[in-house]
Amino acid sequence: MVKTVAKVKNVAVGSPAAKAGLMAGDTILGVDGYEMVDIIDWRLLTSDYSFTVYAEREGKELELCVYRDEMADLGVEFEDILFDGIRECANRCVFCFVDQLPDGVRDSLCIKDDDYRLSFLQGNFVTLTNCSKRTLDRIVEFRMSPLYISVHATDPVIRNSLLGRKSTRPIMEVLGYLKDNGIEMHTQIVVVPGMNDGAVLKRSVEELSTLRPGLLSIGVVPVGLTRHRRINEQIRSVNETEAKDTLDMIGDLQSSFLSHFGTRLVWASDEYYLVAGRNFPDDKSYEGYVQLENGIGLARSLSGDVESLLSEGTWVSDPQASNTCLVTGTDGARVIGPLLDKIEVLSGSKTDLISVPSIYFGGGVTVTGLVVGSDIITAVERMDGRPTAGGRLVIPDVMLRDGEDVFLDGMKVAEVARRCDMELRVVSTDASGLLEAAGMHRKAV
Repeated sequence: MVKTVAKVKNVAVGSPAAKAGLMAGDTILGVDGYEMVDIIDWRLLTSDYSFTVYAEREGKELELCVYRDEMADLGVEFEDILFDGIRECANRCVFCFVDQLPDGVRDSLCIKDDDYRLSFLQGNFVTLTNCSKRTLDRIVEFRMSPLYISVHATDPVIRNSLLGRKSTRPIMEVLGYLKDNGIEMHTQIVVVPGMNDGAVLKRSVEELSTLRPGLLSIGVVPVGLTRHRRINEQIRSVNETEAKDTLDMIGDLQSSFLSHFGTRLVWASDEYYLVAGRNFPDDKSYEGYVQLENGIGLARSLSGDVESLLSEGTWVSDPQASNTCLVTGTDGARVIGPLLDKIEVLSGSKTDLISVPSIYFGGGVTVTGLVVGSDIITAVERMDGRPTAGGRLVIPDVMLRDGEDVFLDGMKVAEVARRCDMELRVVSTDASGLLEAAGMHRKAV
């Protein structure tokens, strides 16, 4: 039996939990006699006005009675939201990114999670291949909706091949069960040329559409490959012709779905438009950006947000922002470059853009979030007209590990700043961060 550990990280001062005597460092054993496996259990069991929490502190068991008003936050923060540990992936996907990481990366980056609870709580895409009937019933009972599900192909044989499995429960059967029981779903298809593109992709999208209205969206994303692949399958990145063909197919499907369902339902990631050399769709076409975190509509959303901010009040440039360089990945440079040109027209000051190719990951890695410290140092050293020592280097926070000042290659922000002999400033990865990087601020009224 898996041991559960619900360790309390923090208890808010004056909260119902604090008034009951719960403290940081306590381990919660159960609520009203029921054990818990995750924060979902905790939320359900503590939804009443009063309940009893059984906890352990320094080897002693405690019985704490908690009372609260209907809207009061309990004030409890846990060290981990999964008390019984993360459910790891049992698949051997031919495109698994964890299997493409360089040697020596932090252990936490090598965890292959495939936990349905993180799909519900954080929007992580999961395959559901490790979900038993009992687990699916729990999803339904606890109304874990919406879920984010990696489909890749609706054909069972093709899907198993992509997942590196001999046999799994047919995904359409699983999704049908969830849909029939009121669970809504966002899905994604990672496209591997020659395996699940073309007619296979079209069939997958059409079959998924039969799950409307429970199926909310289908994201189509090209496979990402690094130079560190350990799996032997010979796969490659999507080329320009394939990207154009896929976009044409998706355009036709969107027109059909819009007519039948009132939604486009399926969207291609930004990378497809960059590879195909095509303009991004307009804002309206993304219908609220339902898969923004999956790289679908990021460019158009950023552009719209920048224009919206610039239209709000009067902006002026910071005279101290001269000799500033903004760092981005090669894909990001193609999106941000034109936006910086617009900002320059308004501000009269220029922010240099450093497009950083990925040496650390290599392969076809072009996204900004995978730019690492060593690659930034190399890019700055190789620049024509290297930035003046003491200048400012600006990076988006997506390059850093969550809550840390460390890049994925282990280099610290301070070390990169020292090696480049420049001040290094971290900004948010959004429109306000871009304006800050360009030295823009609202004029005081």
